[in-house]
Amino acid sequence: VNLLGEVVAEGKRHVKFEGINTEIMALASIKATQTGKAQLNGHTINAIKGILQNDVDSQQLTTLFPGEVPASLPKHT
Repeated sequence: VNLLGEVVAEGKRHVKFEGINTEIMALASIKATQTGKAQLNGHTINAIKGILQNDVDSQQLTTLFPGEVPASLPKHT
């Protein structure tokens, strides 16, 4: 939720100036993947498993590394 707060902070300040109260919350959606592990350069990494749109008929699972979600936005220099 902190990262989301940083993403919308500027817009939130603008609407607060207009007297509009806001609240930030995280909501979940349908879980369409499973958590898993994969090997990358000899290291175990967290991954997700799911069925790609092209593999719906065969139900072939694909394992992907979605990347790391940062704790906060990068600092601009």
